[in-house]
Amino acid sequence: MDANEAQRFTFVIITSLILGVILIYFIVSLIQHQRRNIRLNQEKVEAEILALENERKRIAADLHDELGPTLSGVKLILSSLKPSTEEDDKKLNKVSAHIDTMINLIRQISNNLMPKIIEKREIDQVLESLINEANTYYNLKIEYKFDEDIKLSPDQKLHLYRIFQEILHNTIKHSEADLLRVEMIKNNQTVILHTVDNGKGFDLNGIEKHKKGGLGLKNLQSRTELLKGKIDISSKPGKGTMMDIVIPI
Repeated sequence: MDANEAQRFTFVIITSLILGVILIYFIVSLIQHQRRNIRLNQEKVEAEILALENERKRIAADLHDELGPTLSGVKLILSSLKPSTEEDDKKLNKVSAHIDTMINLIRQISNNLMPKIIEKREIDQVLESLINEANTYYNLKIEYKFDEDIKLSPDQKLHLYRIFQEILHNTIKHSEADLLRVEMIKNNQTVILHTVDNGKGFDLNGIEKHKKGGLGLKNLQSRTELLKGKIDISSKPGKGTMMDIVIPI
């Protein structure tokens, strides 16, 4: 190898090293940029959900502390009235019954917005309470099986409760199902929430392709991401819907 060839070889090596360093720098910068965007997006979602939970807490407190006692006061005033006719007595009883219904609805709405049971019980008891309520009020049979030794933090319980609440709401409102099977198991360091219904299902690929996913699915995905978990949804028209949500604990 003569001097010119050695110079050309050295130039090629140096140029290749420089290009390699530039390429590595570009790839590393791209990865860091993507990670930063993911982190910022996650922080944004977390802030939105936190604001939503705080607003729910405020509304629940207003319903419980303001509207509930006001209606109870109105009922007390009605009960002190002395109707002059049998017809008036029937009307008062009817109004009183309506007020009782409103008070019960307020309690139910307040509890759905910010259930106190989350603070006092474990997640299997919390979801069981929600299931029992749904079995009472809706034309949907819910079969369930839960592991009883699952321990979650308050935030994990709240998010998992909201996730199941969303699944239940979507099943009742959209699926036209009359059976929902629910299973929650502990597997090593994860909790798996498995649900499957016999409803009409939907075209998941079509929703993702056209970016028409409803707020329900987005809420499920957002809360699962906050729990650093994974969600797998399987559905086809006429074949029902199956969901697996895996959360590390």
